[in-house]
Amino acid sequence: LPPAAPTGLTASGADKSAKLSWRAPLGSVPITGYQIEVRGPDGRWRTAVDDTRSVATAANIAGLTNGLRYTFRVSARNESIVGAAAQSESVLVVGAPTRPTSPVLRFPATHKVVLQWKPPSATGGAPITGYICRITGPNSTRFGKWQKATGRNCTFGGLKKGAKYKIEVVARNGAADSAPLPVSFGQAR
Repeated sequence: LPPAAPTGLTASGADKSAKLSWRAPLGSVPITGYQIEVRGPDGRWRTAVDDTRSVATAANIAGLTNGLRYTFRVSARNESIVGAAAQSESVLVVGAPTRPTSPVLRFPATHKVVLQWKPPSATGGAPITGYICRITGPNSTRFGKWQKATGRNCTFGGLKKGAKYKIEVVARNGAADSAPLPVSFGQAR
């Protein structure tokens, strides 16, 4: 007798992978493992894991492409029979964007700095939703709190003449944050 379909299958996209979880099928047929299939943008099903050889009800599927949608099917197995499949909703696989590029510092007034930058070269598979920035105290390595950028600009005031500072800016895509882009400078004004 083939096992029934698992229930409660959920999938969530991650960086070049997806995390799946489900509940074991109800019934008295012994389960020896699960078969996991994936369907990408081409619409064809392929076997991602033929047999997990485990009764664990979670799996990570690697080797996916950021920015694409995938659907998954999970079937319980017993000794030699693959049962009915549970199917997930389509999920978007998204990773972190690369960090912003081409920083430019402007000093529009005494004790003030504006950092501008260009977008990351790679978005991680989802549109950039914004940027955050922070600055160290004068001649310090301790950063202040993150603040939301205005477009691709961050402005900081109250700088001390002759002090050294470091600014970090991070790109966000709704799923993950980039590594920070560090910019160091001395306040001459």
